[in-house]
Amino acid sequence: TPDVMLLYLPAAGPELSAAGEVRGQAKYRLVTPGFYPTLDGLKAAVSEHFRTCAINVDIYKYLMRSL
Repeated sequence: TPDVMLLYLPAAGPELSAAGEVRGQAKYRLVTPGFYPTLDGLKAAVSEHFRTCAINVDIYKYLMRSL
C-alpha cells in the first residue's frame, strides 16, 4: 500500500490562507475600536493601519496545516 494520506479541504476559505489571517487582524483592529462616519475616514484608517502596523502571521502554521 502506498504511504498516501488524503485530506479533503475546501477549495477556498479565509481560515486556510495567510491573507485571510491578515485581513482578519486588520478588521479586528480597525472595526472593533471605532466608527468611521465617512468612507474617506475608513479608507484613511485602513491605509494608516497597513502603513504603520506590523503584520503578525505565523506562516509556518499555514505551510504545515496539511501535515
